[in-house]
Amino acid sequence: MKNKTFPLILAAIATLSGCIPPLYHPSTINAPMFSKKGEVNVSGAYGKAGTDVQAAYSVSDNSGVMLNCSFGSKIQTDIDSGSALTSNLVEESNSSLGEYKHGYHFNFVEGGYGFYLKPKKRSDLRAEVFGLIGAGYAESFNELINYRAYGNYMRYSIQGNLGYVSKVTEGALSLRIGYLDFTGLNLNESANVSSNSGEAGSNQRNITNAKGGTSAFFIDPAVTFRVGYKGVKLFLQSGMSIPLSGPVNFGWDKSWGSIGLQFRISTAK
Repeated sequence: MKNKTFPLILAAIATLSGCIPPLYHPSTINAPMFSKKGEVNVSGAYGKAGTDVQAAYSVSDNSGVMLNCSFGSKIQTDIDSGSALTSNLVEESNSSLGEYKHGYHFNFVEGGYGFYLKPKKRSDLRAEVFGLIGAGYAESFNELINYRAYGNYMRYSIQGNLGYVSKVTEGALSLRIGYLDFTGLNLNESANVSSNSGEAGSNQRNITNAKGGTSAFFIDPAVTFRVGYKGVKLFLQSGMSIPLSGPVNFGWDKSWGSIGLQFRISTAK
C-alpha cells in the first residue's frame, strides 16, 4: 500500500503547489533619471506584493546615491474544497470546517551608488547605471500542506535606466541583473494522506543552511511611465523577473506592477 500512497502524496503536492505563496518578491525599480547635481527624488509605490519607499540624490553632475526599502505581508484564510485528495491533507489540528491560512511576509533594504550622463542642453534623454547591495528576510507558508519556508537573503545587482524627462511626462526602460542568495534557507513541508485502508503516508523535507538551489541570478526588465507637473508625478511600473540559473528551492513573483508618486526637489543654488 505504501507504493500506492507515495505517488498520491506527490500528486497532492503538485496539485496544491499553485497555492504556495512565493518567497521572493522583486522590488520596484528605482529610476531617478538624474539631470544635474543636487536633485532629490523621493517616491512611494504600492504593488501586488507590498510597498516600496525609495530615495535618490545626485551628489555631483555625474554621480548619485540611492536607498530603497520594500516590505509586505499578506495572510488569507480559505476553506478546503472538500475533495477526497485535499481533505486528507488537512491534519486533525486544523478546524473541523477545513479552514486553513496561507500567506507571506518580507522586508528588504538596499543601497547603491551610480553614475549618470549629464544631458546636453535642452535634451530630454537620460541614461544612468547603479550598483546595489541589499539584505532582507522573507517567509511563506500554507497550513493546508504544512508548508513553511523562511530565511535571510542578500541581493547584489547592477541596474541600468534609459529614458526621457519632460515637464509633464517621463518614461524609462530599466534592466536589473542581480544575484540572489538565501542564507540558511529553511524549508519544511509535509503531507499526511490516508488511504482507504486507513494507512497513512507522509513526506517531510527539511533544508537547513542549504547551499544548492538557494541562490540564482535573475534578470528583471521593467518599464516606467510618469505623468504630472513640475516636481510631483504619478507613475506606473511593470516588470518581469526571469531566473538565469537552474531550479531553486523557493518560489518567486515572476512579474510585478506598481503604482506610486514621485517627488523631485532641486537643492542646487
